[in-house]
Amino acid sequence: MLTLLLALALEAQAPVKDEAQITAAQDARFAAMVKGDAAYLETALDPSLTYHHSTGSAQNKTEFMAAIRAGALKYKALDIVERKVRRIGPIAIITGVFRLQATNNGETIDTKARFTDVYENDHGRWVQLAWQNTRIPEAAPSPR
Repeated sequence: MLTLLLALALEAQAPVKDEAQITAAQDARFAAMVKGDAAYLETALDPSLTYHHSTGSAQNKTEFMAAIRAGALKYKALDIVERKVRRIGPIAIITGVFRLQATNNGETIDTKARFTDVYENDHGRWVQLAWQNTRIPEAAPSPR
């Protein structure tokens, strides 16, 4: 009976540990984007990455990394406002809201957006497969 209880307790803790590892992978990726750390991003992004920006543009890994390396895309801040992690086998889906400050080809971006971020556990390491985000419109002034 004690063995069964111990097994159930360990199983219940696994999702918490996984969630911490998954959010740590996302946080590390965001930090690397702000630093412009292309070497880290090369290892954190899956070769099949699809990256959909809030502008509607889409990039594969090669295109995204080229924009980072050339300085065309510079992240100043990426701050999580809310986040929810769901795990389905080796896949993790993170949804939430973040605040973004960046420049893209000289255009300043300062916005809040909803995101969907997909990761895969690749031999114990979480790598990003896909990103999609949608800007949240600034609140319009209330009519008087």
